[in-house]
Amino acid sequence: MAHLAGVSNTDISDIERGERKGFAPGLLRKIAGALNVRASTLLVAAGYLPEEEVACGRTGEMAELLVREFPGLQNVFEALNEMPDKDVESVIQFVNFIYVQNAVKDEAKKESQGGKVAVIGDTSSKDSMAG
Repeated sequence: MAHLAGVSNTDISDIERGERKGFAPGLLRKIAGALNVRASTLLVAAGYLPEEEVACGRTGEMAELLVREFPGLQNVFEALNEMPDKDVESVIQFVNFIYVQNAVKDEAKKESQGGKVAVIGDTSSKDSMAG
């Protein structure tokens, strides 16, 4: 178990024997990953998160706003809520990768336009919008 979680044997032993009270959230996340359970389950048990906050899962107010604008995201949030944390981390890494790639493309486009970004309705940037 310690090897799977990437923590020391002493940490696991202390937890099993009840000799340790203040668990670091990072340690609990690692153990949750090894057990293939949501970290929030262990964080609630250790008193880091209120149970009612976890009851709504990972879909909070921001998610609700996004779903209103993009209804297809509802299924995505429901799937994320059921995934183990290590899979959610993979999804986050993938989304960040796409975000960075788009930022790089946007920066390159901006540089190719001489550092100017075309603004809709701005007649001074009409030439840069045509290309």
